Amino acid sequence: MNHAEIKRTLEKIAIDIDAIVDERVASTQRTLLHLVEMLAGENASLKETIQKLHDEINRLKGEQGKPNFNEKKKPEKFDPNHSSE
Repeated sequence: MNHAEIKRTLEKIAIDIDAIVDERVASTQRTLLHLVEMLAGENASLKETIQKLHDEINRLKGEQGKPNFNEKKKPEKFDPNHSSE
């Protein structure tokens, strides 16, 4: 389950908490939900840090790190007068 899916699930749970009649139970549920949200965010951050460290270790070993696919390349302009010869 990725971070976005966890966030959507937690948002659904938060809506259901308002339906709880007992305020002590609702308060406990809100506290637990907040803790889960914090831990999910921290977990995502730690995963990113671990990946960066693995990439750095591989780079120091002389290997290639994880490729970066976020870079957008500009398409080359088509020149009808350009010969391939």
